[in-house]
Amino acid sequence: MQEVVGSSPISSTSQDSDEASPGETETVGAHEFRNRFGWYMERAAAGEQIHVSRHGSPYVRLLPASEALVPQGSLA
Repeated sequence: MQEVVGSSPISSTSQDSDEASPGETETVGAHEFRNRFGWYMERAAAGEQIHVSRHGSPYVRLLPASEALVPQGSLA
């Protein structure tokens, strides 16, 4: 098994670097998310959005708590 040091196991919407900046969106498979849950929680807490896919389809989205969410159908 080959180990990669200093590289993110997720794909970023940014093409400039492996490390995403706060406010960027990351996409990861459910299996990888489960295996590195704590790492992704830290990334989300730092301001990133983590999109988790399951069988290639969007499944859930992890957001930083600081982002205000507006329920669908509400008049804000």
